Amino acid sequence: MIDFISTTISGCKDTINYSHLELECENKKFNRTYYAIKGCEDMKIIIMHNTGDIRLKGSVPYFFQGNNFSYDRKKFVQAINYINSITNIDFWQSNIDEFEFGLIMEVPIAPRNYIIHHTAKIGEKLVQNEKGKDNGNFRWWEDKFISLKLYDAGRNIKAKQNENRKQVIRNAGWNDNKEYIKFEIHYKKPHLYWNRGRAIKLYCLANPEWEDRFKEDLGAPDKPCGESVRMLTQNCR
Repeated sequence: MIDFISTTISGCKDTINYSHLELECENKKFNRTYYAIKGCEDMKIIIMHNTGDIRLKGSVPYFFQGNNFSYDRKKFVQAINYINSITNIDFWQSNIDEFEFGLIMEVPIAPRNYIIHHTAKIGEKLVQNEKGKDNGNFRWWEDKFISLKLYDAGRNIKAKQNENRKQVIRNAGWNDNKEYIKFEIHYKKPHLYWNRGRAIKLYCLANPEWEDRFKEDLGAPDKPCGESVRMLTQNCR
């Protein structure tokens, strides 16, 4: 599922509808204005007056439904279409700056047992990182193009969400007594990683073929026990 996105329309010619935007601040140094689109959690609109660029930024599932536990391509399309309709901007034609794709899996034992035994694919030049305080519940690998994260999704929910939000996530399928692991990849420079420097349009993220590429790149196994994290580095052809 697509989670966080940052995507920009260069030299936007459309007339933006401000009636659903809430002014947050103005940056006079860089001549930018920041707005919020109110949802379960806010999405940000950044208007860059010097260039006419308009950027959309934030977590789409958190905006649309208040969590990213259960989310699919259909809901992603609904959310972007809604944003397009209230702003009068066709963000499907925007160029993706960065984005995150992730999968949550239920596992039979504590996620840390998988996390501490996972490594990057042999030959990959990804730097492994973790913090001692995470005690094996969170680990990530990265280079200048991508960042791959593995973490205990259930623990994350219990630590960060209030009871009302937990109930919403329970309704989406989360069970307090079960174990879940999250595989998440952050594409820092997707146009370089995937498309040899050519811009990637937001509508590509709604394409099932591209989603299959992200799943393969993520390397989340059907049965995580004994599997290693697999990272691919080929550009799309």
